[in-house]
Amino acid sequence: MNLQLIHGSFCTAEAAELLHQLVQVKIRFLENRIEKGQDEADIKMLERRIKSLQDELQQVRTGLLAGGGSCELESGINITCT
Repeated sequence: MNLQLIHGSFCTAEAAELLHQLVQVKIRFLENRIEKGQDEADIKMLERRIKSLQDELQQVRTGLLAGGGSCELESGINITCT
């Protein structure tokens, strides 16, 4: 199964905001897992993933906003259940 999440042309400010919102949802999901009492190793891994997402988002936002103009965004989710 596939879910087409994003497909279109956006000004760089809109693209940066859309990506920011998507990453924030993922970060909240990870934070909720931490709050549910994972073991210490899992918590450290989740915290590293959150930090990585924040760093990557900052790099992308900086690049987008420095570029100006518009950009194409396309994102999908491939779902495989076992």
